[in-house]
Amino acid sequence: MNPKYLTLLAENNFMKKSWYSAKCIFRHPETKSRRQIYEERILLVKADNSDSAIEKAEKNARQYSKDLENCEFASLVDVFELFDEKVGDKTEVYSAMRTSDLVPDDYLNQFYPEAPEDCELVGQKHRWYKKDSRHKGCYHCRVVK
Repeated sequence: MNPKYLTLLAENNFMKKSWYSAKCIFRHPETKSRRQIYEERILLVKADNSDSAIEKAEKNARQYSKDLENCEFASLVDVFELFDEKVGDKTEVYSAMRTSDLVPDDYLNQFYPEAPEDCELVGQKHRWYKKDSRHKGCYHCRVVK
């Protein structure tokens, strides 16, 4: 197809991009305990296809890990194409299914452990983010200062 025609199609919005959510996994290695701290971060990406969404998410993940102190991108990106054309209230932005022999309580304890009240009380280091103009919060516990 003629490249000039493709450009015209894109400009006229005939070639629509889709929304994807991209889950990226990060490791925060410096802890006083033997347990590793992993972060699952989900972001919205507008892309032509899932491969393009993965590329965009990987680029963002590499930059995110560079911007944070002691953060490593675990090189895992999982994308999910959103079914809704418009993103808004109650839009499903991510879904994954996992097979397990665990009963519900054991499954939740295995994959979604409770966040501690304070990282330092369990021998870990706080990982801060800017909550608003006057406060920061820890990614891994409930401390806000």
